[in-house]
Amino acid sequence: MEDTGIKSVQDEMPAEGGEFQPEQKSAAAENGQHGGGNGARSGRSGREEREKAGADRMDAMARQMAKSWTAVKNACRAWDFRAFDKALAAFSSAVADLAGNWPAVEPALREEMEENSRFVESKDYQQALEEALLAAGLPLQGSFPQYELIPYKLTIDSEDKEIRLSIGRRQEKTRCMEPKQAAKWVASRYQALTGKRFDAPGFMRELISAYEYANKVAYREGEVKWGLAVAIEELYNLLTLKRGARLEYPKALFLYELGRLKEQVELKVDEYQLEIGYPRKHEKAVTIVDSRGRESRVSSLTVYKVVDAGDNL
Repeated sequence: MEDTGIKSVQDEMPAEGGEFQPEQKSAAAENGQHGGGNGARSGRSGREEREKAGADRMDAMARQMAKSWTAVKNACRAWDFRAFDKALAAFSSAVADLAGNWPAVEPALREEMEENSRFVESKDYQQALEEALLAAGLPLQGSFPQYELIPYKLTIDSEDKEIRLSIGRRQEKTRCMEPKQAAKWVASRYQALTGKRFDAPGFMRELISAYEYANKVAYREGEVKWGLAVAIEELYNLLTLKRGARLEYPKALFLYELGRLKEQVELKVDEYQLEIGYPRKHEKAVTIVDSRGRESRVSSLTVYKVVDAGDNL
């Protein structure tokens, strides 16, 4: 079984230096959301310049305040009384400057985020996000707000401003809704799983172990009846007997690994040969998808015990 790489994370916000920078939408999104002629674009451009200038001033004051506060703490630790008086005066001045400018900057920040919130709830956001996901090289299937990235399911919740990535009942989520940042977040988790080397021999040994038990139960024999099929569903149930194991190894991930196994040139490990069976009745089948996105309907696994010619001598 592969490690899914999923953690119980509530939020993962980008830490790009920590300073406020107004977001710039793509040209298509900008036109769709803020259309209205050259006058409207010119007015918005002037407002953005003012907002950026205000944000730059706040950045500079915040840096000065942090620098002064560090000096205050250092002076306290060293019992440097003159340095403390000087640093505290500088810090007090920085706090006053920041407080004096904040009333002008806060409304601009709130307006910017409110505008972004409206954009997230628009159809233009759907297009912008989908384009960003595809540009990140993700094999996207489905349509907004639910996509499939085998073995993941991707859900976009525009109302609660949340993006969820799940395998079975396990999920990870982020509230970072900016299209490129969100696509980067999804891609990093998708690639962490699908980019791993697939341990085909190890997975086949796990399947054989489950097959041995399931085979004896299915055919009511004390010994394994090699060469007789066992249902795929039964193998998964045996691999995840404990409730916690099923949570750690969801069925979607099991089927994904089965799809990767099917891609192997030869399904053979040790003295065993494996064969994945196809269903006669579709209701008894499960769908597996390989790394290239090709689907197959399968229903059973048969294991043969290979006997070398030399063993008969």
